[in-house]
This record gives sequence, C-alpha cells and structure tokens, in this order.
Amino acid sequence: MVKLRIQEIAESKGISLEELDQLTGFTTQILTKPGISGNFLESSNIENITPENAANLRKKADKLGVSVLDLISSTNRKSAVKLKILETAKNQNLSLQELSNQSGVHPAIIAFYSTQAISREKLTEPRFQEYLSQISSSLNTSTEELQVLADLPGTKLLIEDKAKEKGITLPEMAVLINLPNDFIDLMATHPVDIDKLLSLSIEESDKFLSIKEEKYCKGICSICCLLSIQCDSCK
Repeated sequence: MVKLRIQEIAESKGISLEELDQLTGFTTQILTKPGISGNFLESSNIENITPENAANLRKKADKLGVSVLDLISSTNRKSAVKLKILETAKNQNLSLQELSNQSGVHPAIIAFYSTQAISREKLTEPRFQEYLSQISSSLNTSTEELQVLADLPGTKLLIEDKAKEKGITLPEMAVLINLPNDFIDLMATHPVDIDKLLSLSIEESDKFLSIKEEKYCKGICSICCLLSIQCDSCK
C-alpha cells in the first residue's frame, strides 16, 4: 500500500484538487479504493499499483509538473519532526552564519536541521539534544516550539560504503573535507531528503541558506562527487 501526495503537492503549487481534476478530466477520488468517499486526505491510499491507476497517476503528475514517483510515499514512514529553524531565524533577520556564531553550532549542522525531517531517536541523543538546545536558546524559543510533525524520508545515502571503498573512516572523511564529524554522521546514518540536500536553499533569494556563499560548500560538493551526484554548487 502507498499513500498519495496529490493534494499536498497540488496545494504547494497553488492548485486545488477540483482544479486539478478539471485539468486531467477525471476525479482524484477514483485513484483510491472503490467505494471510499469523504475527505481525500483521509482516504488517500492505494492498495496496489495497477496499469490503470498508474496511467492516471502519470496524468496527474504531468499536469503538476512533477515525477509520478513524487506523488506517492510509503504508508510505513516513521514519525519525525521538522524543525522551524529557518522560519524562526528569518523572522529575526538572522543569517545561517549569524545563527552559527551565536549558538556555537557549525553552519552545516544547522543547515541539515533546517532542511531535513529529524527522527525522534536522533533528537534524543545527548549530542544532538545539546545542539538543538543551543540553537533554540539563540533564537529565544524552546525546543518544543521549533518542532512540527513530519514524515521521515526513506532514503539513506551510502556514504559509509563509499568511504570504505576509499579506505577511510567517516571521521577521516570529516577531516578531509573539513566538516564536523557529527554532520558526516548525520549524512551517513540518517534518512535524507535528497532534493533538499542538493539545494540547501529553500528560496533563491534566501539569505539564511545561500550555500554558494558558505565556507562548507566545497565539503558538500565532495560528498556529492563521492556519491556521483551533481549538485548546483558543483556546476
């Protein structure tokens, strides 16, 4: 079984389900289990992918300008939290580097926390609790107020395997590319949203996360190159 993200993605593009249905010529409800009615968000699961519903999903994806794979997610995703560091810092007119200077937390770690859903297990680790406490203190807020529920991505990067191929450990990799060991640990052991990882800038005009201006840019590029991923910073 998979969960449909059609309404979520449509709304992010300023399109209602009704408008999307008009564009595609059929209702989104027919993609779900027969006989289900009511709010789409409460019934947005597909038991099995069939040629028929796959064709309909491709039509929806085409009108939304996304990959058909973007329209589905696992129903078994683990609960996580999204940290509202970006929004809070921007409201206080703080840049990433300024927040790093005030909190004492490396900008790469703040950038990861600002763009990725974080598992509750990771947040309970003492070292990362300390980071979050330092960040929230600098933002004059509580750690609880920074947290909102989110789904944990299903993708883990094969950084540790690639490091072994090079004959180095993760701490040695951190030294080589001049990034904190804790950041490399996050990248290697924690699920990552690849799209957000590669952009690390939510908006083009975003003062807070302009990675091209940050000193850790080359380190991010090194990780991308290690994984044979081309990011904007490498171009």
